[in-house]
Amino acid sequence: MIHQAETMSKCYLYCTLLLLFNLPSFVHAQSLINYQTAFNGSLKNWTQTFVNFKLSDFKQTAQAQKFENINSVKAKSKTAFYPGYKAALSTSPNGCYTIDIYSYLLLDKKNGKFITTGSDVEQNISLGYVRDSEWKRIAYYGYAQRVQEVTWVNNDTFILAAARLNKADKNIPVIIVGQIRQQILTTYETSNPGCYQKVSGYTSQKLQNLLHGKRKS
Repeated sequence: MIHQAETMSKCYLYCTLLLLFNLPSFVHAQSLINYQTAFNGSLKNWTQTFVNFKLSDFKQTAQAQKFENINSVKAKSKTAFYPGYKAALSTSPNGCYTIDIYSYLLLDKKNGKFITTGSDVEQNISLGYVRDSEWKRIAYYGYAQRVQEVTWVNNDTFILAAARLNKADKNIPVIIVGQIRQQILTTYETSNPGCYQKVSGYTSQKLQNLLHGKRKS
């Protein structure tokens, strides 16, 4: 009886530890649903470029990654802080932070219009601290993955909406949630192999306006 009780006690302890070990992943997976409003709103056009897109299909792919916080650049003034393509940046509601995902496009202004003069292999994701006039690279992605859109959930949380080229040569959706206070990026990918981006792809409205001008209503 004593041996049986000890065995049951060990089994209970093992199950408890297993539950606790898996709890963080479960909490993170569930938390993505909390951003449904953003995907129904500012990210709706992005989601519609994918076949069979369902937020509930997304799973966290790995532990959250810390911001890189490298390649710091401090501007001497607010004017010098912003790149020429300021209109394409994504700024937090309180105006304290801004995100640049377009430096890899090598944008240049000629005859009053922006053009792309090429494309870097790597895409740098830079976070600007407006009050300090400082930029820091928080992440970068290779040629197989591109962040296509950015939206802010609140003054602390933002979403990087990306697409990654898989082994079947299809772009699958990748969602990266960034949190300023915790300085982390959490990545999610769809578990549905039938979810992929249409051939037409996606170009953000901000970038379209920059390159082609705003459409007349």
